[in-house]
Amino acid sequence: MTKAGFWKKDWVLGLGVALVLLFAGGSQLIQGLERSAYDWGVRASSRSPSDKVAVIAIDKQSIDNIGRWPWSREIHAKMVEGLASAKAKVIGYTVFFSEPQLDPGLAYVNKLLDAYRRLVPDPSAPPRGVPPGLIQIGATLQEAEGALNADRKLAESFGKAGNVVLPMLFTFGEPRGKPDKPLPEFIRKNALTLQGGSDDLPPSTSAVEVPIVDALGATAAAVGHLNSVPDVDGAIRQEALAVTYYEEYYPSLAAMLVAKSLNLTAKDIKIRPGEALQIGNFKVGADPTMQMYTYFYKDHDGRPAIQEDSFYDVASGKIPLDKYRDKIVLIGPTAAGVGSIFVTPVNPAMAAVELQAHTVARLGVSGSRSWCLLWSRST
Repeated sequence: MTKAGFWKKDWVLGLGVALVLLFAGGSQLIQGLERSAYDWGVRASSRSPSDKVAVIAIDKQSIDNIGRWPWSREIHAKMVEGLASAKAKVIGYTVFFSEPQLDPGLAYVNKLLDAYRRLVPDPSAPPRGVPPGLIQIGATLQEAEGALNADRKLAESFGKAGNVVLPMLFTFGEPRGKPDKPLPEFIRKNALTLQGGSDDLPPSTSAVEVPIVDALGATAAAVGHLNSVPDVDGAIRQEALAVTYYEEYYPSLAAMLVAKSLNLTAKDIKIRPGEALQIGNFKVGADPTMQMYTYFYKDHDGRPAIQEDSFYDVASGKIPLDKYRDKIVLIGPTAAGVGSIFVTPVNPAMAAVELQAHTVARLGVSGSRSWCLLWSRST
């Protein structure tokens, strides 16, 4: 056999390709091919998402009709109350409630109430000589305080619903010392259990970047992080199912939404390093650092793959609230200039609430889990 004939043998060509892949396995070229293959696989698939996941979008129509963003929290309270009455299974927000809402008039009402309470500590048994009109003024001030305290209304709606999951953001990075102070208890109750030791842990964080108002967080059913993990090309393909905050581990918003939909809490979520995140009785395949490839669903006939309704249409009654019975409902902005936008394999401008809906659908539907489980273990 001539030398030329030897090099044309199929097994020689195959061996050469295998050696190239072996030595270039960690190269940018191979990683780029993996990303391209993943994107192609997602776009080529025709799976449909579960109809148990729905989005109520804070879209342009909603802002045009309800008013400029951000809205009063009283508006959110009414929506939460309506969805809770309609028996929505879980309500998840991608809106950050990081600062108190202080109505300008509320500060003056509180000052007047403080002065009134010094004069009349107990309105049911006022001191002698207090004019009856002053008692009436005190009652009016109390009523005004209740009407203007939007944070209290929202907190009360969360507490009555009992199924609201709120987002927060951590700052990625290795901590250098100890935190300035412990996280609030309403966050710490969402800490996950680590089963088995491992050098591979969820991505490290060093601080809270976007917190939650204490009064709101304390009445929410659960809290999850909304940190995104962009790929080297800026696109989102993976979900950090958990993050490390010093020596504690916290779940993603999507993981908590799925757990809550199964009537589970953070105590029922286990991190198995190098293997999977276990939610109740099922495991979600992930890489050793608890990052999972998300399955993205393609739009059909110009309509979002996951049902999406305008917040205004729901708030105005055009869309009946009964539509959301037993569903995981995600509420967040899709209007241009409001909220974050991400590049994904199926959409170059996907809103955060839509991204979370795809992730929740992927986590909660067994038909999608098997595909992504194999991918997670192979990469």
